[in-house]
Amino acid sequence: MYSKEDFQPINRNYVFFGGCLTVFFTIFIISIAIRAIPKPEPTTTSTQPYSQVIEKENEPVKDLSRYNVDSDNDRIPNFLEEELGMNPYESEESICDKENPICKSSPYDNKFKVSFLIDASSSMNILATNSSKLETIKDELSKLINTDYIDKRNYSFSIYSYGNQGSTGFIPDSESCVSVLRHVSNFSHTSRTSTLPVNSLVNLVPNGKSPIAFALKEVTRVLDPKDYNIIFIIADGVDDCGGDLDQEIKNSLSSGNVKRINAVSFYANEEANIYFKNVIEKYKGFFTKNTNFTKDFIIQLENDLYANWCHLKDYQKLEACVESKIEKPIASLNQVKNLPTTSSEEIVRINFVISGINLVSDNFLRAKKDNMNSRFQEFLKKPTIN
Repeated sequence: MYSKEDFQPINRNYVFFGGCLTVFFTIFIISIAIRAIPKPEPTTTSTQPYSQVIEKENEPVKDLSRYNVDSDNDRIPNFLEEELGMNPYESEESICDKENPICKSSPYDNKFKVSFLIDASSSMNILATNSSKLETIKDELSKLINTDYIDKRNYSFSIYSYGNQGSTGFIPDSESCVSVLRHVSNFSHTSRTSTLPVNSLVNLVPNGKSPIAFALKEVTRVLDPKDYNIIFIIADGVDDCGGDLDQEIKNSLSSGNVKRINAVSFYANEEANIYFKNVIEKYKGFFTKNTNFTKDFIIQLENDLYANWCHLKDYQKLEACVESKIEKPIASLNQVKNLPTTSSEEIVRINFVISGINLVSDNFLRAKKDNMNSRFQEFLKKPTIN
């Protein structure tokens, strides 16, 4: 039999603790059961239909070896050239070479005429070193004339002067600033004597002002627009007849008669040097204050000849052709490279192919340009001028 003590009430703390344990173990068991449930396959997004996912899963792995098949050695794979409608059996460089044959003319087929516009104003009678400025100019021109440089070049030269009337007497500004241009001499590689042009300068007696702008206008007017005309202004100071040299250079070049205007500042002050430099270089001309200007003159003349050589123009066409033809396959390869389905291995292969295409075209163009420059230098055979 149970005694009365056996039915004493249970402590409520024990009841609460037991309930907590029961809840904890229940949650623990439920979480284990949830983890054991297999996860469902990820669903497709709204921008990627399920049919496409199935298609991608079944898509065969690309054969990357096709990037190695290049019959014409231009580094553009055959399959890509076929897709783009190109010829996989002839390189783009070879095609461009045939489309742009080398011209047969020399750099001098177009007649180059150089006109020296010499300052013969009163200030040119001032001593430069051991002789007057004008006499020093004569010596400089004789270096050019008395070398074999003229004999080997198809150049035509003219000497014009301004600022004198052939007299040391007083001449009013109205006459000195207008009736100024004098055609002194012509000489070329075909008909000249070494002394004729220089001796003809003897008749120039420095006198009057320096109407440079007006003289430039007059020279431009008498030049033949069929020639490639270059004017060299040789002056010891700025225009002192109110002329606007800047505007006259612009007018001269716009006329089509003159291609380039250069200037030699001959023992001028620094203010004049700055002025000449700014106005000449503004219109892409060459400026120097080097009184031994013959070397500078030859360098600039050859630069003009090279810039207008038909071989250079052919090279520029060839370069544009090659760049145009490789642009399409490179763009196509970059498009494939940026697709989300393109593997990292294929991206590496595509980058290698693009680098190869650029390398082949660069080497081709460099060889063409080097060959062209060698022909130009061989043709020039520059003389030595002391």
